[in-house]
Amino acid sequence: MSIKVGFIGTGGIANAHMRCLSEIPEAEMVAFCDIVEEKAQDAAEKHNGKAFTDHKAISTPWRWTPCTSACRHMRTPTRS
Repeated sequence: MSIKVGFIGTGGIANAHMRCLSEIPEAEMVAFCDIVEEKAQDAAEKHNGKAFTDHKAISTPWRWTPCTSACRHMRTPTRS
């Protein structure tokens, strides 16, 4: 079973989250949204997802809070 993840904003810290999520087999990055279309396209191509420029078009946004230990917490996804 995979967890589908979408990003609103693909620059800065989002790249660190993408890198961490790429190490979790159950995480499937499917949507990448950015107001700079080229950034969204680059992330989508790198992670085999779809690019968007309108955040309303995706229904699975990844919510994040900047912190230095984000990767450690992301490596143990919760399941309901």
